[in-house]
Amino acid sequence: MQTSGPSFTDLPVDSSLYPAVRYLVGKNILSGFPDGSFRPADSITRAEVARMMVLAKGLTPANGGAQTFSDVPGGHWAYGVIEAAAQDGLLKGYQDGTFNPDGSITRVEATSLLMRLSGGDLTGETVEIADVPAGHWAYRQVATAVQAGLVELPAGNSFNPEVNFQRGEMAKSLSALFTLSPVLRLNELNGKLTVKSGTVTVNGVKVGSAVKVSAGDAIVTGADSKAEITFDDGSGFLLMPGTEFAITTAQGFNYMKKDGTAGVAVDKLTIDLKKGNIFGALASRYDNNNNTAFLDGRIPCCSPRLIYRPASCWPRERARRPGGMSLTRRGREWKSTCPGAWPQSGEPSGVAWLPPAVRAAPTC
Repeated sequence: MQTSGPSFTDLPVDSSLYPAVRYLVGKNILSGFPDGSFRPADSITRAEVARMMVLAKGLTPANGGAQTFSDVPGGHWAYGVIEAAAQDGLLKGYQDGTFNPDGSITRVEATSLLMRLSGGDLTGETVEIADVPAGHWAYRQVATAVQAGLVELPAGNSFNPEVNFQRGEMAKSLSALFTLSPVLRLNELNGKLTVKSGTVTVNGVKVGSAVKVSAGDAIVTGADSKAEITFDDGSGFLLMPGTEFAITTAQGFNYMKKDGTAGVAVDKLTIDLKKGNIFGALASRYDNNNNTAFLDGRIPCCSPRLIYRPASCWPRERARRPGGMSLTRRGREWKSTCPGAWPQSGEPSGVAWLPPAVRAAPTC
């Protein structure tokens, strides 16, 4: 069910751009104007992009220090973010020592910055782009971004490198980067533990309702007691009576839901089942249709799946006896052999754990 998001006079919620804008607004990286508009077709300044890059990477704006660019003095509104981005290696000025903070950023400049923010390797493949030849200073950056679907070729096979980058284009590219970049995509994985019946403790403390659990937490269910742990992507566990269960590793990755809200899916989850029984379900199927933000059906062949280890096959739902168990996402690495895109994820589709009475048999 879609929850209420930001409202803009010129960007309806059913627009294909709206989820990307909502995602970045939710992260306080992007906002509208005082008159209630978003102005997706407006250009964006180099200083504004510097601010977005700093916020996206979680850098702290500089406070004082040496001036890097001759046209960005300490009194400029964006001095702190521009200096922070420059010191981090995200930004580079012009050969004459200027940055041109109030000038509009071009498509090729914005793409170069996005690739630098991504932290990933650039493609070595040949991509035919009519107006960005192989000898262009940003050819590999543009080629990588086009392959990944971060930027589009708006006019046939042309990129229009010197055309101004629009606010709407930046919203699409930057929000997608949060789910693709090896620097930005990883996130802390938290689960929600709900007491279904009886007495349940977390780290020796009795809990009576829903609480957050993460790596390092130990959960114990008493006799005739049950608890459920669910994750944002639909993965989860049902802890049966008399179970001692510890989460040793919990790592997630960012994904964007269809309505633009942020989610964190299971990337690596390692548990230690000391005693008792659990039933688990893993989000093993992702919706890669045209309605899912930024996937556009590009990589159905590369959809990630989850596996149990050390089991030899990955059941969607399986009871486990005492002993160590590691759940990890088997997905594409940054240097993937799957054609056409970087590792991506969409919104989990149709995933829910099954009760023990109807649990599925494992299939290899």
